[in-house]
Parts: sequence; structure tokens; C-alpha cells
Amino acid sequence: MNRASVELAAIVLALGTSCGSGSVSGGASEEAGNLRVALYGAALGDFATIAIQNVFDTRESYLVDCARKTHTLQGHAFCDELVVLPPGTYQIVVQSPDESCSAEQDHYKVIVRPGLTTEIEVKLLCGLDNGALDTIVVASYRPVIEDIDFWFGCHDRANKFVCADGPNVTVSAVVSDVDTPCSSLRAKWIASSPDLVLQNQVQPHRVNGQCVAKVTIDSSSSCVGDYQLTLKVSDDGYADRTKTSLTLPIHVVRCADSPCR
Repeated sequence: MNRASVELAAIVLALGTSCGSGSVSGGASEEAGNLRVALYGAALGDFATIAIQNVFDTRESYLVDCARKTHTLQGHAFCDELVVLPPGTYQIVVQSPDESCSAEQDHYKVIVRPGLTTEIEVKLLCGLDNGALDTIVVASYRPVIEDIDFWFGCHDRANKFVCADGPNVTVSAVVSDVDTPCSSLRAKWIASSPDLVLQNQVQPHRVNGQCVAKVTIDSSSSCVGDYQLTLKVSDDGYADRTKTSLTLPIHVVRCADSPCR
């Protein structure tokens, strides 16, 4: 039942007195009429509650429990209530305890006349509409750090040991990304302490067919000690926005014989 129906049922409940099947409480009249409400559907448990309110006199409000019959009518579960009411124009709201069931209309308007029975049939529509789920699986590749090289710039390759006051050390990383071009990758070198001085960070670019990112360790400005050097590579500027990182140990030491001297 939608919000309007629930609100009306709440008003009727507040104004009237809850009664058993087939009985009501409310205003009295010397003349009386009958209202027969037949409900059809597939509600679970107690079949329905009927809220009845006089359109022109809200003091005449009623709440009736409509119990499920033990048999079916034309294959449908149903309930059927006959209520004696003062003559007048009434608004009816039907609510089912099954949340998947609701009446075809928010409310129904009927006229009860003296000495006559007004019959109204309300159909409960039960069962929720199905939705759909469309799952799309997309492969996204993150950057890969393939290799790390240390270079003094004079002869053989260096290593993670950096000579204090010796030549600067260039650290080169070979990176790749299956679904991102080299020019769209971004690299950032981070030292664990400002005492390991980095300079000249070079963004990934093509060198002899490889995608290379570089940074220089300023040996003369760095202090003796043990450090961590982290390389972060991302494709944040591209469609899939992924990243990777690698942390390396760096040792700045005193060297008796510095390379390249």
C-alpha cells in the first residue's frame, strides 16, 4: 500500500475502535444500510484490514479485520465482510499484512443507502515486479615495476650502498602498464628521511624501447645512515586509475675509495 493509503488507515485507526471480523463501532443512526466488501488476492496470513471513514463526518470511522476464508473463490484466496453502517458516503482503504500485496487503488469511495446493501469488490495485486542485474567485468591493468638499476655515471653499475661525498647515484626503474602508454604514467620517488637527498626526478619516458623513470641521490648532501627509498607509479591520469609501489633499502656509507675517483 502506498503512503497515502497508510496515512488514511492510520487516521481511521486513531479515530475509530479496532473491532473483530464483521463488527464495527462508530456513530449510530435510526436508519441503517449495509456495506459488503469482498477482497480477492493472494495475501499471506491475516488477509486484510479495511479502514472505513465517512467522507463528510470523520467521527464515523471504523477499522475491520477481514479474515481469510478457508476455501478459494475462482481459484483466488479471499475474504468477505458485511458491515452495517449509518447511511452516508464512505472512503475505504484496504491494507494487506503482506508487503508484496496492495489494492488496485489507493482508496475507494462508496455510498451506503438506507435499507440497501452496497457491494464493492477490491482486488489485491500481489507479487513484486522483478528488476534486472547487469554485471560487466572489465580487466584493468596496474603499472608494473620490472627492474631497478643504480648507476654512478662513470663505469660499472652501483648498488644500494651510496658513498657519502662520492659521486651522485642515479636510480632507474623500468616500468610498464598493459593498458596505459608510458607517457601517461606518473612516477614519484620518496625518501624515508630528508637526510637522504633526492633531486632531478624524471617522469617515465621511452629509452631504447623501455619505459624508464629516474631519480638522482645527491651523495654529497646526504647523511650517513640507513634509509628507505620508495617508488610509486600510477596511471591516475588515465582511464583505469591504478597504482603500484616498491620500497628499497638505501645505505649511505663512508667509502675509503669512492668510485669514479
